[in-house]
Amino acid sequence: MYTFDGVNEARRDREREECMVRVLGVGGAGCNAVNRLAMESNERIGTVAINMDGQVLASSLADRKVQIGKQINNGLGAGGDVVKGQKAAMSDILLIEEAIEGADIVFIVVGLGGGTGTGAAPEVIRAARNAGALVLVFATLPFRFEDPKRMVKARQGFNTIQELADAVFMVPNDRWVDMVGTGATVLEAFRTIDDLMAQCVRSLFRIITATGIINLDFGDLRAVLHNAGQCAFGTGLAEGEGRAAAATEMALGGPLLRKGFPLQTAGSLMVHIMGGPDLALTQIEEVMDTIRQKASAQAQISFGACVDEGFQNRILVTLIATDTAPVDIPLSHLDRAKEKNALASDRGIVENVALTPPPGTVSSSRGRLQKMAPHPAKVLNQELLPLEQPSHGIFDPGDPTTYNDQNLDLPTYLRRNIALSRKNGLSEADS
Repeated sequence: MYTFDGVNEARRDREREECMVRVLGVGGAGCNAVNRLAMESNERIGTVAINMDGQVLASSLADRKVQIGKQINNGLGAGGDVVKGQKAAMSDILLIEEAIEGADIVFIVVGLGGGTGTGAAPEVIRAARNAGALVLVFATLPFRFEDPKRMVKARQGFNTIQELADAVFMVPNDRWVDMVGTGATVLEAFRTIDDLMAQCVRSLFRIITATGIINLDFGDLRAVLHNAGQCAFGTGLAEGEGRAAAATEMALGGPLLRKGFPLQTAGSLMVHIMGGPDLALTQIEEVMDTIRQKASAQAQISFGACVDEGFQNRILVTLIATDTAPVDIPLSHLDRAKEKNALASDRGIVENVALTPPPGTVSSSRGRLQKMAPHPAKVLNQELLPLEQPSHGIFDPGDPTTYNDQNLDLPTYLRRNIALSRKNGLSEADS
């Protein structure tokens, strides 16, 4: 039975009014993506562009611009050097901390594979975690046709980010075409990714700020996403007859949810439904029943619903799944060969990139490395090999040549039992 708690409801209202969100774009791709959010006016969602390249920052629409590593590379980019990107962030960590100060949620957008994004993003995450913020990362991977070395760096960067952030939303490279279609232009492809990131931020912000029938607040979001590891996200908006089923199907069919597949392994789910004054109870039941059929029976589900006058005859379904099975970064046989050649030609990357877990560990569902239980040693017994005795060739059938009861077929040192010295090849008696 739902009861109204005036004290807790007042606290929730205060949190909804005070919750601050910072969206940080790190590196070239991250700064470009943040521009989409920067064009929207919301005083509680601050945008920050972080980059080494001063020219990229000059064209950014972000509320705040932070140039890092200016003393390291004279205002130029990292040139694909991950170490240089990391040093740049460390050298100007105070500027990054100032940009994060006061934020309850820090959403970091980064394109992995380059120098600044891959190298600086982990340092930005550390700064945000130290400030006490909930840190969520939206990461994209390189195209298949790019330099294989970029994918090597992207995979290593993703593993590092997954260890540091509370939650990571990743778009694998093999989903780009599925998202934009085969006939899409380059500009349309990047615009789609930027829209997806902005949609994710808006949806999370809407969940914790909307008031209505059953509210979810920042505490609920933190409980679900804190140390959640790799997550999946989907949203669907539909109108007219059958809108509940259509919106749910759209949310489950998003590029990050893979038509509901991660829900089978998700440990926690957060579902939010927004509709107009005509939102029916049967529509809420229809949405939740569909999601429950896709989810594991052990999954913990947080649910919220609200009514908005602007959603008359429309329904918006937002779904977040945590503790999902890690999204593999698949490589074709050709890609694996290219990657192997790239590693062989660049020893610096080989020395700094660990593509497989160290011995004695196994990758968990969140990408963390866990120790494996030791296996008992197996004793191997060497069997005798069926070797034949050496043959004497044409002399094999004949009798040995003897003189004074000595076999002259044997070498002299064997007949006389002489131990040869390793030093000069002579026995002690001969010397």
